[in-house]
Amino acid sequence: GDLIEKYRRIFKVPDELVIIPFPDTFSAISSLFFLFMDLNDEVVVPEPFPPYILPIVDFAGVKITPIETFHSNGFRLPLRDVLEPLINPRVKLLFYSNPAISTGTLYTPEEIERVLFVSQNYNILMVADESFAFASGEEIQTLLEVARRYTNSISLNRILLPFTGVPTCFLTCGGELGKLLKKFQETIFPVSSGLVRLTYTALDRFSELLPSMSGFLGERKDILYEVVSGFEDFFIIKPDSPPAGVIKLPIKDSTKFVEYLLKEFRMDNRTVFVLPLVKLFHDSKKGKDLVMVDYSNLDVETLKTGLNILYAGVNQYKKEEE
Repeated sequence: GDLIEKYRRIFKVPDELVIIPFPDTFSAISSLFFLFMDLNDEVVVPEPFPPYILPIVDFAGVKITPIETFHSNGFRLPLRDVLEPLINPRVKLLFYSNPAISTGTLYTPEEIERVLFVSQNYNILMVADESFAFASGEEIQTLLEVARRYTNSISLNRILLPFTGVPTCFLTCGGELGKLLKKFQETIFPVSSGLVRLTYTALDRFSELLPSMSGFLGERKDILYEVVSGFEDFFIIKPDSPPAGVIKLPIKDSTKFVEYLLKEFRMDNRTVFVLPLVKLFHDSKKGKDLVMVDYSNLDVETLKTGLNILYAGVNQYKKEEE
């Protein structure tokens, strides 16, 4: 009870909504799949997918139906006439993150309304990872607000993991849906007393960081854009929000390049890891020159140094490939 009330106070969750803590993100999302989906049912997810959802989809035996998005326009969500044809009787859930975990794209209220329309019109459960909503720097439409009006909306928050290392994941939703999820969680995925204590302490720590967090992350977002914009043949669209940004590299295959970085390349005895985005698209030919940089836990100097190592690595890789 104390843990839930502390969470409610920090994240300003309305009293009428039910908060359900899960041991981790895997248990939270797999619970949604097991409760509301059958084998081979489909979950609609915008590209590029959140990396953590892929193993959960495989584990639960469900399939991703992608909402196709494009780097050239900042991965904006398409219009309703593109979204609605994706819906079929096997689609049971619509999942997105806002801000987008893989790109830093912040969806506008108009974009969220499109998704809401599809969710309500076709009676599809809508789930949003809103872990970084607090750091967006502007007002956004969250499912915490929507859940007061629409009973098939669930807000997910896993923010303690990147900033405190505590894996607890919270789902928040309305009335009957909340009661069902709470009963399932208590039966299948109980949170141990030790994790409850850790989570309580982590919430205290996070609330201390919260006043400065938005500025801290915003500064790193700006540095990522400014530094990469100065690199020849690199292309970046400025992220709307933390935690990540996407860079288009002057190479043909980012997966091979990242392997090269990790196994062969060193600058001053150091290298850097970036995430190839190709695995996060439905079409394996898409996004082969794109990488993601998650800067949410990097100090300024580490971020700048890492980007310079990336630039040097690309130039050396191109020479060796030639």
